[in-house]
Amino acid sequence: MSVKDKYKALTDTEPSICIYALPWWLDAVCGEQNWDVRIIESDKKVVASWAFYRENKMGFNLIHMPTFTPFGGVWLNYPTDQNYTNRLSYEISMTTDLLEQMPAFDYLRQGFSYQFRNWLGFYWNGFKQTSRYSYVLEDLSDINEVFNRFHKSKRSNIRKAEKAVKVHHGLTANEFYEFHKKSLTGSGKQISYSFSQFERLHNAAIVNNAGKVFYAIDEQGNIHSALFVVWDKQSAYSIISAVNPTYNESYSLSLLFYEAIKYTSAFVNKFDFEGSMIKGVETAYRNFGAKQKEYFIISKTPSKLLKLIMFFKDEFLR
Repeated sequence: MSVKDKYKALTDTEPSICIYALPWWLDAVCGEQNWDVRIIESDKKVVASWAFYRENKMGFNLIHMPTFTPFGGVWLNYPTDQNYTNRLSYEISMTTDLLEQMPAFDYLRQGFSYQFRNWLGFYWNGFKQTSRYSYVLEDLSDINEVFNRFHKSKRSNIRKAEKAVKVHHGLTANEFYEFHKKSLTGSGKQISYSFSQFERLHNAAIVNNAGKVFYAIDEQGNIHSALFVVWDKQSAYSIISAVNPTYNESYSLSLLFYEAIKYTSAFVNKFDFEGSMIKGVETAYRNFGAKQKEYFIISKTPSKLLKLIMFFKDEFLR
């Protein structure tokens, strides 16, 4: 059995592996031939893994995050009854062993899930780290209590939106993409991903029963906002949201998030808003009563030439 096959077998039975590291997700956002994985086995069981996206650009070997994917990184299966000291040693040992297995690269930049807290193995191997933040609702078991924890302004906006729009499911990939593109154009911005990229992910999520598009529409048939949400066995994740700037004052996106939280609470217990470091967006997510979660961006650029290119041409990796 190949390493990839062993990893796929692991993900079939291991609920703690995040959606961003699942094979079907990686196939969709990277291409089936453009991702790889390293594993560590003990007693014929996989106890650590690292799935990653590989790209060759202008002769440089790059390992970085694919579109729509904020983090992935190392997954560890901890031994039972492990004390704190041994846990730290285990984390350092496993991450170091995985690093030694990685292919040669000129650039590596990887987001790590907020469950990953010990990056010493990377630091001692010359990597750098910076922090990003997401916001997560950690207990969806009582949806009324979840709503009550929203900031009062958020609750008020949701009630206002309920009078202006109705929430539906099921925009096609093309309908969602065109709505997002048109909404950004109305704000003087350009969309950052292609239709083919979104279509692959949207279709894969639907086929795997792991995603849905929510949208808000008024009585005249005008779509005010849309939201693409995915989920794994533990959490739901907001991937893309879009608002028609003409209808900002309907607060429909707040309603969509609330409806998505209610919908996914039937089968997961967490909702991850996925960001954001943007001030206005951060405030909106925080007002849902979500907990701030720090996650690491770990990077290294061994190539001096690539460092120089990146210094003068910031968009090289986009």
